[in-house]
Amino acid sequence: MAKVRLLELRNTYKWGGGPDKTILLSAERHDRSRVEVVISYIRDARDRQFSIGEKARAKGLTFYEIEERGKFDLRVLSMLKKIIIRHDINLIHSHDYKTDLFAFLLRHYVRRPVKLLSTAHAWVMIGIRGEIYRYLDLRLMRCFDSLIAVSHATKEEMLQAGIPSNLISAIHNGIDTQAWARAAATGSIRDELKLGQSFPVVGYVGRIMPEKDLETWLRAAALLARNSPKAQFVLV
Repeated sequence: MAKVRLLELRNTYKWGGGPDKTILLSAERHDRSRVEVVISYIRDARDRQFSIGEKARAKGLTFYEIEERGKFDLRVLSMLKKIIIRHDINLIHSHDYKTDLFAFLLRHYVRRPVKLLSTAHAWVMIGIRGEIYRYLDLRLMRCFDSLIAVSHATKEEMLQAGIPSNLISAIHNGIDTQAWARAAATGSIRDELKLGQSFPVVGYVGRIMPEKDLETWLRAAALLARNSPKAQFVLV
């Protein structure tokens, strides 16, 4: 049996995002003789577009999908407890404020030695509710055995909240360089969009949210467009 029996725990919707790519990629790449990985996703029962399970199963990963019927469905804890016991989990790795709370509660609920690890992927909810969730999550993180920040800016935010430096490691999200290699491309967006001899072609890919700072990209595009009439800009 592997020394580390890891439960990756996440709550999200639809097709996920950067954290979910990292979770699946790292689970796929772990040395199976050292780390046994189980992935569990909590999702809204009304979410009919949820598709992360399909990707996980296609990679041959052990995957559990738990439906919740409310913002805080206590039945989820019971189902997670069964998973922890079934796979003899000794490390829970949570990835958002809700699963941080569940991980904390599970350590006391299962009554067995379980270490807690959380990755802070940044707090992006806007408004007073987002600020409350962020405050509570940062307070809760002090009870964890170890923490990961996906950027040095996120780590600094955690330090400013009073989390001890020795608990935090800054580890950037992983990228599958083979999947994103130029040789793997099946076509050219230059041809698809009929950009012809336009040069340069500058792209942006990301959610239109304040933390992505699209505004700076647009200002830079405006400057470049004035000096390079043949430049084209593609926003995805």
